[in-house]
Amino acid sequence: MDARAAGPAGMTAISRPSVTNRSSMTAQAAALQAFNMELLKTVEQLRSTLASVTATIQTEQQLRDQTQAEMDRLNQDLQQRDATLATLHTHHDEIAGALRKAEEAYVQIVESSQALLTSVKRDIEHIAAGQRHARRIPR
Repeated sequence: MDARAAGPAGMTAISRPSVTNRSSMTAQAAALQAFNMELLKTVEQLRSTLASVTATIQTEQQLRDQTQAEMDRLNQDLQQRDATLATLHTHHDEIAGALRKAEEAYVQIVESSQALLTSVKRDIEHIAAGQRHARRIPR
C-alpha cells in the first residue's frame, strides 16, 4: 500500500505505515540484525582461524628452518667425511702398494735363498765327493 495519500488542495500527506507494514519491517529489521550478528560471529571465527593458521605456519616455518640448518650441518659433515675417506683411501692404496712390493721382494728373496741353499748343498756334495775320491787315490 502506498504511504502517500492525496490531501486537500492537492497536497500530498505522508500517512503512517499500517500495522502490517510495521510488523513486517520489524521482522525484517530483526532478521537483518540476526544476519548481522551471524556475519560478525562468522567473521570473528574466520579471524580466529586465520590467527591459528598463522601461528601454525610460523611454527612449521621455524621447524623447517631448524631442519634446513640441521641438513646443512649434516651435509658439511658428509662432505668432510667424504674428504677424509678419499684421503684414507689414497693412504690405503699407497700402503697396499708398498706391502705388495715388499711381499714380491720377500718372495724373490726366499726363492733366491732356496736357490742359493740348493747350490751350496750341491757344492758341498761335490766337494765331499771329491774328498772321498781323493782319499782313495794313494799318494
